[in-house]
Amino acid sequence: MSEMTARSLGGGYDSVSPLPTHHSQEDDTIMPQKNVSYLMGLPIELILLISEQLAKADAVCFALTCKALLQILTDPKYIRSHNLKRLDPEAKEALLIRLERVLPMVVYCPSLGKLVPFNQRGRIRSQSLDGRERYSPCFSPATYSDRPSNHYGAQLTYERIRLLRNYRLFGPLHGVPLSFLSHKTRRLTSTPAIYTYMGQRCEKYTNNSQTGKWVGDNLFLSCIKTIFFDGLKKGDLFFLSSMAFRDLMRETGMPVCHHLTTDSPDHGGYSYLTVYAHFRVSKEHEYHGTESCMFCETDWDFSLSWDNSLDCLNITYTSYHDLGRCSPWDLKWEKLTSSVYPGTTTNRLGRGEVKRQWMEAS
Repeated sequence: MSEMTARSLGGGYDSVSPLPTHHSQEDDTIMPQKNVSYLMGLPIELILLISEQLAKADAVCFALTCKALLQILTDPKYIRSHNLKRLDPEAKEALLIRLERVLPMVVYCPSLGKLVPFNQRGRIRSQSLDGRERYSPCFSPATYSDRPSNHYGAQLTYERIRLLRNYRLFGPLHGVPLSFLSHKTRRLTSTPAIYTYMGQRCEKYTNNSQTGKWVGDNLFLSCIKTIFFDGLKKGDLFFLSSMAFRDLMRETGMPVCHHLTTDSPDHGGYSYLTVYAHFRVSKEHEYHGTESCMFCETDWDFSLSWDNSLDCLNITYTSYHDLGRCSPWDLKWEKLTSSVYPGTTTNRLGRGEVKRQWMEAS
């Protein structure tokens, strides 16, 4: 037996210690003692061999079993002599994600590299974030400015969407339900915005709604913003000039994602001249179109029509976003939260594909 083989964890690495046993008083059966780890009696070679067969996170868990194992598995002497791989630093993330599954009321925060506690409303304690939340990537949906700032879906950080995923996978103690993303404001009937349009005073009202949906393993979000113009006459639309139409579109325009606004045709918005031309020749004075962001998984609809039941002009924007799998450093989430235009769009789905998946999902 080699010197390495002879050394064991239980004997301080320099001597072989027999496994502690005792004899039963009733017979000669050898009974193992309680509270004794028989793993500690194995030769170091076997300990190292076991570690080599484990996955990254399992190897870290194995090393953290006790101080003796941690010393062996991190000792440079044994690492060199047995050509072992060092414990992977990325295993920390895998270990924290594993602990997240079993520990209640905590969520993994990649930007901090730790588990942070949250309450039943999905709020993460500010002291846990150490003032770094504002530097974390986040996504502001199209209806962001029209909702209370304390609404869960007003500004989506990675931790907030991960709580939705954890609730689905691990239960109520590990996240918040998808309904937390839902938001709806009814048509405003008090203090509406007053506009002078085509020489007439008209009132502007706004409806907003937001809904989340799971499409397979991916989280999707849809936002709808409808703008009503009361006080206009349908006959006046025949005399609508292109400049007046442009001003109306700019007045009602809004950001769709971090890369485009509704009137930015270079990046996936519409051209008001195209809409105006179609609107003028339509017998019902309406336009419906679907556009897509060139850089992230976002589709959006634009609808312009005359509502005969309300006798007013309606403009509706509907956006569809694929937020990804809610896993650390998900590529779809990175593209959605980045305000920098990538140099390539090869990973972008086809126009209308995000909307199609949303519509087909049950």
